[in-house]
Amino acid sequence: MPTSSLVRNMTRLISTPGMAGAYSKWLIASLVDREGPAVPCATTKIRGWANFSDYWCFHDGISPLTTRLLDHCLRTSRSLRPIAVDVGAHLGLFSAELAERGFAEIHSFEPAERTFEKLRHNIESSPCTRNIVKLNCMAVGPRSGWAEFEVAPESPATNHVCLDQVPHSPAVEIRQVPMITLDQYCEENEIDQIDFLKIDTEGLEPFVLAGARHCLANGKIPFVLLELCPELLVRAGSSVAELYHALMSNGYEPRQINANGLPGFVLSLDDLTKIEWADIVAVPC
Repeated sequence: MPTSSLVRNMTRLISTPGMAGAYSKWLIASLVDREGPAVPCATTKIRGWANFSDYWCFHDGISPLTTRLLDHCLRTSRSLRPIAVDVGAHLGLFSAELAERGFAEIHSFEPAERTFEKLRHNIESSPCTRNIVKLNCMAVGPRSGWAEFEVAPESPATNHVCLDQVPHSPAVEIRQVPMITLDQYCEENEIDQIDFLKIDTEGLEPFVLAGARHCLANGKIPFVLLELCPELLVRAGSSVAELYHALMSNGYEPRQINANGLPGFVLSLDDLTKIEWADIVAVPC
């Protein structure tokens, strides 16, 4: 590693609250099983982190803000068997949280085969998730068929579908993966309601919404949790404006998540463009 990179990493390690302790935990656990420490979620232990950076992004588990939003969803749901969909499941931390909080059925999607096998191991290792989470090794997008998928071995959390109009990034593996629209998946699996939809697809969120018009019609999905990162949207060939219009055209408005976990004030397009990175929730207008 170049000296300048080493200095930057050491500076970040020392100056970031909690990182030094997490790194020590990572080193010790890596000597034992090479996968680093597990991130616990109730009775499920999420393992398989590619490196410390991957672990650091998720080491605290799901944020209290998001868990309050999930609890609010379950309190207000009229479904006897609440259903959730996790698009971009990675190693299964969010899917495990959905199961722990009380969703009766979770449909999880992860198209990267190596990550999917780790996801499968994590989900099947726990009775809390084993019979509740249905795993799908495929992408969710604007059309069904096959798609090119960029795999970054050193940063699997950033793996993403690469649609036709977007050039490939350097130093990544390109693979063909199956892709399905959410509308088709729900039709094939006889799912007529989704109580909670989470989309974390590294900037592909507008394209996932494009394939879910029937599911979104008439506010059929009361809560849609989205990762908003303008840089990732641009990399994916989209934009904040496209995400905003994809929501509004389907009758949804983006909102801030309040401290109590409830949807807060409505975010305008101008508000969204000022955000560098945040989770937002979209609800029917």
